[in-house]
Amino acid sequence: MKKLFVFLSVLFFSITSFAQTPSIVQKIRLPLWAELDAYPEIVSEEDINSEVYAYPIEQLHQIAPFILGGMIYGWDFVYTPMDKARGVEEYFEITEIQPLTSQDKITYSSPWLQNNKLNCWCEFTRNEFQIQNYYLWSSIQNPSIQGLGYGSVYLGFEGIKEAAKDAVKQAVREHYRTLIKNKPQEITGSVLIKKMPTMGIDAGRYMIKLDFFLEYGRIKEYTEYWFFFRGTFMKKMLILFTCLFAFSTMIFAQESDTKEIPIAGAAYDSEQFEAEKTKTEIIIPENQHTTDSTATVRIEYMPMYDEIRIYYECMYVTYDKGEAMNTVLACLEDFQLEHKYFRYRYLRDDKERFFKDDRGRRKAQYISHLQFER
Repeated sequence: MKKLFVFLSVLFFSITSFAQTPSIVQKIRLPLWAELDAYPEIVSEEDINSEVYAYPIEQLHQIAPFILGGMIYGWDFVYTPMDKARGVEEYFEITEIQPLTSQDKITYSSPWLQNNKLNCWCEFTRNEFQIQNYYLWSSIQNPSIQGLGYGSVYLGFEGIKEAAKDAVKQAVREHYRTLIKNKPQEITGSVLIKKMPTMGIDAGRYMIKLDFFLEYGRIKEYTEYWFFFRGTFMKKMLILFTCLFAFSTMIFAQESDTKEIPIAGAAYDSEQFEAEKTKTEIIIPENQHTTDSTATVRIEYMPMYDEIRIYYECMYVTYDKGEAMNTVLACLEDFQLEHKYFRYRYLRDDKERFFKDDRGRRKAQYISHLQFER
C-alpha cells in the first residue's frame, strides 16, 4: 500500500507540475525590466506614470515590441563568417520579419521595483493567424538552436538588442559549423523565439539566452579562390610556374603545326552528342492536378538519360506535404503515358525546401528525382 501511495503521489505531482507549465502559443506573459537609480521597493501604477520613471518606461516600451516581435513573427539574419585568408571581416545582421503594429496590443501590468530595476509584466495574446504561424514553425522540420549573447549595459535598449543579435549569431554559427566543412561566403535564414527568453546582467553586460526554431535560407559558397604569395619561397614558386607555363606554350605552338585538320562531320557529331548529353527540357504540365491555388508544377526532363526532376511549389502558409505528394504522383502518371515509358524508379529520396522568393514571400517546394524505363 505504501508503494502504491508513493506512486500515486508522484503521478499527481507530475500531472500538476505539467499543468502549471506556462504555454506561449496563445498568450505570452513576459517579465521585463529596465535599469534605474535607487528608488523605494514598492511603487504604484500612478507613480510609474510620472515623469520620474520616464526613461525606464521608454526603455520597456522599446524592449517589449522587439522581443515579442521575435516570438511572434521572428527575425531574418545575414551572416558572413570571418575569413582571414581572403581578408573578409565577420558580418552579422538581423531584421524583423514583420514589426508589431498598433493593432498588436501589448499590455503592461503589475509594475514593481527591485534591485534598482523597474519590472513589469508584458502580456500579448496571439490571433488565429499568429497561432497558425507558430505551429508552422514548430511542425515543419525546423531544427531547434540555442544561443547566449551579451551587450553593453550602458547602451540601454540598444544593449539588449546587441545581446539578442549576439545570441542569434552564436546559435547560427554553432549550428552551421556541424553542417558545413568550408567557410561559406554568406548564410541567410530566419529564426523564431520558441521559449521564454532569460535576461540578466553579468559583469556589467546584458546577458540574454534565447531558444529558436531555425528556418534554412541560402548558403552562398565562394566561387573564386585567392592565393596569397608571401615570403621568398612563394616568390620562387611563382617564378617557376611562370617559366613552366611559357615552356608549355612553346611546345604546344610547335605541335599545332603538325596536327591534322579534323573531319567536319566528326566534329559535328561530337558537338551534337555533347549538346544532347546536357540538354534539359522545361515542361509545365497542362493539367497541374493541384487543389492549392498558389501551387505550380514544373518538370525538368533530360531525354538522353530518361531522367526528370519534378518540382511542386506553393506558398509556405498553404503547404501540405500530402497534397504535394499526390499532385506529383498524378503529374508523373501523365508524363509516363505521354512519353510512352513503362515504369520509373527514384534516384534520390524526395526533398522539401523552404525559402523566400525575390519578392520576400515565403515559399515551400517538394522535389522528386526519377529515372524512367521503356
